[in-house]
Amino acid sequence: MGEITQTSSGRSKLPPSSTRLKKVCWRIVPYLYLAVDLVLTQISFLVAVYFQYAWLSSDTSLISGVYSLSSRWIVAVGILILLIWAFSLSLFSVYSSGRRAGSLWPEIRGLGESLLFSFGMLAIAIFLLEFNEFSKLLFVSFFVANSVVLVCAHIGLRALRAVLNRVLPARRVLIVGTGSLAESIAATMMKTDSRSKAKVIGFLSDTTNLSGLAERLGAPILGNVESAPAAVVEHDIQDVVIALPHHSKAQIAELMQALQGLPPQIRLVPDSFDQIVAAGRREELGTQQFLSVGRKADDPLERMSKRVPDAVLAITTALVAISPLVILIAGLLYLTTAQTGLPAQVDLPDYRYGLMFAIICVVNAVFTHLVLTSLSQFLFNRGVYGIDINKPTRDKIPEEGGVSLCIAFVSTFALFALIWELSWAIPIIATTVLICVVGFVDRFRNLKPFTKLIYGFAVGMLYCALIIKDPLYPFVLTVAYILLIALIYTVSTNVFNLLAGFNGIESGVTVISSGALAVYYYLHGYPQVAGVLVLLAVTYGVMWYFNKYPARIFLGDSGTLMPASVYIGLSVLTGHWVPLFFVLGPHFLNAVLKYLSTGVSSRSDFEPLRYKDGRLHLPEKNYWSVIRLYIKVAGPQEEKQITRFVHLLEMGFCLAMFLFV
Repeated sequence: MGEITQTSSGRSKLPPSSTRLKKVCWRIVPYLYLAVDLVLTQISFLVAVYFQYAWLSSDTSLISGVYSLSSRWIVAVGILILLIWAFSLSLFSVYSSGRRAGSLWPEIRGLGESLLFSFGMLAIAIFLLEFNEFSKLLFVSFFVANSVVLVCAHIGLRALRAVLNRVLPARRVLIVGTGSLAESIAATMMKTDSRSKAKVIGFLSDTTNLSGLAERLGAPILGNVESAPAAVVEHDIQDVVIALPHHSKAQIAELMQALQGLPPQIRLVPDSFDQIVAAGRREELGTQQFLSVGRKADDPLERMSKRVPDAVLAITTALVAISPLVILIAGLLYLTTAQTGLPAQVDLPDYRYGLMFAIICVVNAVFTHLVLTSLSQFLFNRGVYGIDINKPTRDKIPEEGGVSLCIAFVSTFALFALIWELSWAIPIIATTVLICVVGFVDRFRNLKPFTKLIYGFAVGMLYCALIIKDPLYPFVLTVAYILLIALIYTVSTNVFNLLAGFNGIESGVTVISSGALAVYYYLHGYPQVAGVLVLLAVTYGVMWYFNKYPARIFLGDSGTLMPASVYIGLSVLTGHWVPLFFVLGPHFLNAVLKYLSTGVSSRSDFEPLRYKDGRLHLPEKNYWSVIRLYIKVAGPQEEKQITRFVHLLEMGFCLAMFLFV
């Protein structure tokens, strides 16, 4: 073993050893992962180039293939790929220790997001730099080869790491202290499985009574606290856990001073006081420095100074979050645009726009899933949740999933409109965003019914942009028509919101009604309008997966106001109003029943249904609605049966639309 030497400052110092080498190796592991991925990416690119050459020339000889790889454009694109992939893999934290130490799926998901981002950036770069030799065949083959190779490489490296974890020795841990805290830490380490790779070598005693300590703690006593440096060297310790009583701060400070310069990682167990101090902020009072802890009453000016940077940061983060989707669609544009140069024969056929729309729908579903899960959990952690009142457990469920749906739908709809040059999409997008904001505000402010109607009326007035641009009536009638549309808008969005409150109802009804309207508009010669409705149905289809019984995410008012908003905008655009009233038939019937029994009121003004014996019963203070009338006629029902009834009712109205319109 090496010997301890003393520096001029009196600190212990250990000569270089394998422990330091292990630390250095551990720190460069992410860079080794990155290097391996970049090398494999270059290899997969060259293989794709060779595949393109062999496909077009029917010459599979190795010499000809090597000659084909010597072109200057291949070198230039190879350097470009190297830069893009290095940036993207680092940006998405593919090599973070948390992902590598966790389960396989988060690591593969991060790798997949990074590859989508990388190929989107590559498509844009190829388009702008006019690399005409980079064909669609090469792009697709490179995408497939690179994805398969990198995924297999990460799975293989994870398997190799699992094997090495079983072969390599565990980290050697020394616990300083012999009290109850030290005993608890040792018991936890000894109970964990072999993947933790931590082994308690022994203890350093902070007491003179050593009788029975080794038997109680399950490991030998290697000396007292003062002998820590020598014990570290003698037993090749890699981690020192200080488990001394927290009132022994002077002794802890002396021990840390003695261990300075030694290879082991020093670890402390924090108490509540340590956590308060760590959360404190250094401030001046007069000329004296103090550590401020706790919260004080917010000053309006100070609160504003914090909110503005937070808002800027939130907007920036949202733009960054959407950027992979934008870049991916740009890549799709590249793939579906006619290219000059190398392979004219591998261009996509005339149905490429339909193929591109199908890909956009898939991207919409994936993007909705990602935003829905991440943003809903973010809001839940900040107290935005609802109580599932129709279950005995009254679970807390993440709420306002409609915000995520708005982000996903508006993003893909905007790109769809950009690709197909739909100028009429702007008012629909604007009203969708604004009505979602109204619903989100209602979640926190509990807006009165008349207030919500007024807000909805103001949002509906935005459709005057579609009407004034090409008026069909004289000025007075045009103004009256705009006011009528605004009135229909605010009434329709709010009545759609009334038929809610059960797992899977709103999302399922939206999928059914959007699908029916998409078929109707397609049959009547509006394929682009039908495309918008398909995007809406896909978005809410993903939501239905999380919202169905038992619900894991609630839509909230931000999500229940959106569908009717889109339907009305498309009715204004096409002039087809009758289908709108058919698909909203159950909602208007529900609103009429409620208005006749209660007038204009809020759901919070009345008692919810009572849960008893697995079924929902009518309360004593009741009002009438479609669902409550169904329970009155059919008797107490399970929540799933109520949802099924509403979905069947919506299907019936949609079928009537096709029969009578």
